[in-house]
Amino acid sequence: MPSVFVEQRQEWFTVKNELEAMKDEYISYEKYRQLEHIKNLPDDEKRLNLKQLASLGTVVSFVNDPRCVYNHQ
Repeated sequence: MPSVFVEQRQEWFTVKNELEAMKDEYISYEKYRQLEHIKNLPDDEKRLNLKQLASLGTVVSFVNDPRCVYNHQ
């Protein structure tokens, strides 16, 4: 798991803590994208952060599963 050795921005830990503190059992990808420290990141970095959070067990994410692709355009 090479992403373990990637240095993270401080905001990443803020997002991780914010997600862990949420009372909601589920949030949509759209809601995740609108989190204060996520919304200004490029889309590829949003997905990478989500993938790393999923690797840690902070979230369960199906963002890379082609069966769960949601085209909101």
